[in-house]
Amino acid sequence: MYIKFQSNSERITPQDCATPVPEGIASVIKLSGQYAGKATNLMEVTGDERTIRLWMEQNAGKLTELTEAQATTIGKVMSPKDTVKPTPGFGKLGNASTQYQVAGEFDIVSGQTWYPLTYLYAHIAITDADNTIPPGVENDGQDSMRVTITIRAGSSSEAAVVRAVNGLSWRVHLRTSDNVVGDIVKVTFVRGVSSFLYTTTGQPGIYNVSESDLEVFAMGNMYYKVLLLGDTQFKVYRTL
Repeated sequence: MYIKFQSNSERITPQDCATPVPEGIASVIKLSGQYAGKATNLMEVTGDERTIRLWMEQNAGKLTELTEAQATTIGKVMSPKDTVKPTPGFGKLGNASTQYQVAGEFDIVSGQTWYPLTYLYAHIAITDADNTIPPGVENDGQDSMRVTITIRAGSSSEAAVVRAVNGLSWRVHLRTSDNVVGDIVKVTFVRGVSSFLYTTTGQPGIYNVSESDLEVFAMGNMYYKVLLLGDTQFKVYRTL
């Protein structure tokens, strides 16, 4: 049986606590966190069903029975897939590859699964025909900018190219200065590098790529998050 315990606020106070689990039943907390702004535990309770029912009656309003599907749905809200958190014992982000973990797809049967997260670095270079800074492109669909993205294992320009990123394609959002998605381009990598000419007929403005739009992805049995290096800002203009 799956049971949800929920407090009256973001923190569990002594008044919120349920009575101790009685003899004859066992309780395993599958997930703890926040749900609907309140501290919540999702539990699997086994043992004598009558004892479980009496315990729940004693804690009416605090304990709620859930189906497996309901518990999984709530758990996915409490701990969304691809949530990133520091690995216990590690400090701030560095070049070490396992300082952070990423959440897998939650289900109540297996509980929460966390995977080591490796950071890769996208070294980006954008140039236009005039070598202006920031670069620009006319919105006539013919003028172009050269964009080169190199995936490296570290932040240094001398870091190894991650050639295993091969044949992968990402849809990259290009956002305007007011954070509106103005264009989406499909970028394909060959042995860690993607180089292409960017053209557009979009609205004039200042565009860039937001790192927060880049999702965690799986490659083999590993999970990766890409960090951006280099200026991604460029201008789209029209000629009068």
